[in-house]
Amino acid sequence: MRYFLCFCTISLAMSQAHYNHPELDWQTFETDNFRIHFYTETETSARKGAIIAEEIFIPLTSLYNYKPPDKTDIIFTDTDDISNGAAYFYDNKIIIWTSPLDFPLRGSHRWLQNVITHEFAHIISIQSSQKFGKSIPGGYLQWIGYEKEKRPDVLYGYPNVLVSYPIPGTSVPPWLAEGVAQYMYPGADWDYWDSTRDMILRDQVLNNNMLSWNEINTFGKSGIGNESVYNSGFAFSKYIASKYSNTSLSDIMKSLSSPFNFSVRKAMKEVLGKDGREVYTDYMNLISQRYSALSPSSNLYDQNIRYIDDNGTANLLPKWSDDGAKIAYLSNQNHDYFGSTDLFIYNLKKDESHKIMDGVTSRPTWNGNTVIYSKRSITPNKDGSRYFDLYEYDLFTKKETRLTRDLRAFSPVFSKNDSAIYFLSTYDGTQNIFKINLSSSTSEKISNFSDHEIINNLTFDPLKNQLLFDMTVNHNKSIYFLSLADSTLGTYIDAASWDARNADVFDEGIVYSDDRTGIFNLFYIDDKKQGYISNTTGGAFMADYHNNGKLVYSHFQNGKFSIALMDSIKIYDNEQIGYANDYYKKNESLAINIIGSAADTSASYKDHFPPMFFMPRATMDYGKIKLGSYFYSSEILEKVSLIGGASLNHLFDQDIFFLMEYKHLYPTLFFETYYMTRNKEENVNYSAYSLRNNIKFRLLEFKAGTRFPFYGTQFELFSSWSQYRASIKENIQEKPEIRSGYGYEYYKGSQVGLNWFIQRYKQRVDRAINPIGFSFRLSAAKEFNQFIEGLDLSDSGTLTSSFGKHDLFRTKIESEYSFNISNTNRSSIKIGAKIGSISNINADSFFYFFGGGFTGLKGYPYYSLQGSELFIADLGIRFPIFKEKNYSFGSLLVNSALIGFESQAGDAWKRTDAFNFKQSYGAHIRISGYSFYNYPTAIGLEYHKPLNEFSIDIGDNTEIMYGMEDRIYFNILFGF
Repeated sequence: MRYFLCFCTISLAMSQAHYNHPELDWQTFETDNFRIHFYTETETSARKGAIIAEEIFIPLTSLYNYKPPDKTDIIFTDTDDISNGAAYFYDNKIIIWTSPLDFPLRGSHRWLQNVITHEFAHIISIQSSQKFGKSIPGGYLQWIGYEKEKRPDVLYGYPNVLVSYPIPGTSVPPWLAEGVAQYMYPGADWDYWDSTRDMILRDQVLNNNMLSWNEINTFGKSGIGNESVYNSGFAFSKYIASKYSNTSLSDIMKSLSSPFNFSVRKAMKEVLGKDGREVYTDYMNLISQRYSALSPSSNLYDQNIRYIDDNGTANLLPKWSDDGAKIAYLSNQNHDYFGSTDLFIYNLKKDESHKIMDGVTSRPTWNGNTVIYSKRSITPNKDGSRYFDLYEYDLFTKKETRLTRDLRAFSPVFSKNDSAIYFLSTYDGTQNIFKINLSSSTSEKISNFSDHEIINNLTFDPLKNQLLFDMTVNHNKSIYFLSLADSTLGTYIDAASWDARNADVFDEGIVYSDDRTGIFNLFYIDDKKQGYISNTTGGAFMADYHNNGKLVYSHFQNGKFSIALMDSIKIYDNEQIGYANDYYKKNESLAINIIGSAADTSASYKDHFPPMFFMPRATMDYGKIKLGSYFYSSEILEKVSLIGGASLNHLFDQDIFFLMEYKHLYPTLFFETYYMTRNKEENVNYSAYSLRNNIKFRLLEFKAGTRFPFYGTQFELFSSWSQYRASIKENIQEKPEIRSGYGYEYYKGSQVGLNWFIQRYKQRVDRAINPIGFSFRLSAAKEFNQFIEGLDLSDSGTLTSSFGKHDLFRTKIESEYSFNISNTNRSSIKIGAKIGSISNINADSFFYFFGGGFTGLKGYPYYSLQGSELFIADLGIRFPIFKEKNYSFGSLLVNSALIGFESQAGDAWKRTDAFNFKQSYGAHIRISGYSFYNYPTAIGLEYHKPLNEFSIDIGDNTEIMYGMEDRIYFNILFGF
């Protein structure tokens, strides 16, 4: 007796494409409340960061009346050119990328004191809102349904329903989580309401484009949308603290810690006495009145202004060519996210733009007919890091040349005086200026900053042979100079209490952007006149003046940056500009930097695990309720991780799995084990007797191997061992009842093989529901299989299995490619294929490919198509119904939906038999959104109709007919 049986569990996936960085020598020291982890290249940041963390510990914990149960781990890393921080509130750890943030949608503030306070505010505020304690992040309600199966040798069909829905351990909406982290605590101004934040909100108010209540409750937005959630959350949190009390925000978090409160509206009603939506409406009305009263009546739209590119939301950093015929600039047009910028060239004579290079991130510079720019390398280096490097593009030959390698170079500027390129680079959180001599191909460091100064917008002044640049020491930017003749360093524009940035020098003078009036506008100085040359309710930045008298710059208005061309210079009356000439005075009381560096002795890092996490689950599986739990733990640096799960129903069916990854080496070592039992009862008649058989199946598998990245792809080498066993208890229902039983192995085998996986999908807000790009997976394995051929009687009188060998080599290729249909609203076409083959065509059908079900030809049951060969091709088309909406259905916020149609053709067949083409077609609806504010939710419903009828004989001379029933699949998961 044998049965086909699939092991299906809805579990958490282990990480895949990951670089372990074994080259780093991690060190640790402890303070009163923190464990600090660093390596040589981040030690300065770590020691300064430790002082900052202790400084802000008491104010934050006092505000929330909460302290973490253990010391918080802070990890300082700099393995990629990333500016970010992350708080893992269940792990009680923070990761700080030490490179400072310079972002057009944020003001400029000293990085470490800003990001550490922000992330520790996350730790304290969200831990105080946990519902089930630190060790239970949440639970899951699950349902697994199966196809109705005709084959008697299949225990139950392949899954056609998969549902996994969270019961969250925290339920904090993004606006509140990010708002309180930016608010920090009363008196903290490490991230204050600066002119950039004010610009975004003011622009939304004046253009009647404020985020709605539903919109601030989720991320998943394009353009400046995600940043607007941060921004609106900051402003709204400040409003709540000011109107109600400083403790209102912490009280709302405490209310959300109730196990049965998943609504921030309810929490705000409990704390503030008013429903959250009503409070937000009051706030919107107040700021609308404020901006209507404060904003200048005149604006930039004038006859001497025209826009040369307003496609996309980020058109930035324009730069004239030497002859004034072209303008190079960055744009995110054809991308969803603000930071996904490419390099464009605008031709003034032809009045047209075209893209010349993807992924460029900082201001370009010209050298004749070549453009020099910075971008991250496409593939990681040997250690897995992706850094900024310099490239040049020849407009004549249309060829790109890489100029640097792993120099972390950005903001280049070319100097004709000495045929050199000057650029900025970051090390341990501090930025400095470097020089490349093109004639000798040598480089050198020409500045010596060492106190986490933030530098950007490098500009060359040929008249004085000096470099100008923006620099942040505490808050805001000032414009500095560095003489190339004698290395003199000084302040060029000292904006003590406001922000002055983006300087461009020319023969007669200088133009730059400042916000002393509360609104960023362009300020112009030459030997005859000076004053503001723009007057906008948005913002004017990044000016570049050409000697032909024209000026190009980036103008923020109506939610986006556009490239604007100013044909002539007009000086505005200062009284017309911004809120007020002395508006900057509100910044004069900002706190000074937190200074100091921890001198604690460090020791080599030792693996440190937070407590094990448990996630209870209740699963309806083949009509039976299973209770169980997932468990998970990963040491603080994620060098060792453990994940597993166990569940049990009243029949004592067990599902157990355990996975471990070890990442101390370049390759990841892994071990996996799976154990499953199923119990089945059969009532049969044999001769004159009635028999009740209790059959138990046991599946056991161990797998181990290594995974390692290779040029952005993922390789896996593995070996596995499996054993399948069955036992039967027979009860002859007579008086007296006669019982007997026996057990036997029906399969045992091992494999060695490899998997290779590559995936390249475009970053889009609807990537989960409507991906554009491709994936490719190759699997190849040598299998050593022993399968039961019968039962023999041993010398001792027991039954033993008689095995036959079914060794084979198995290969399988799966690929998918999706692309947009031009001139449509993101309609797309998907082309996919699966190809497989086994070498031994005489192997038992137990080892065949199965080509139906949700993972194959969807119009047919999973086990209906079987063979030594597999080929399935599919062609689909998707039509978005809507995206970036916010429809609320209880705990679910829906933001995207589409309808799709799919046609499939293929078969699984034995190589010696004819290939019989089988076809099906179907339709699907996909809906994506978020549950409980932060949990991705993917809902899919599919209908498929078979086009061919056929029969199979599984060896008992009984024909089983297929192709007559339509099929339906349903999913509610965390992704499609």
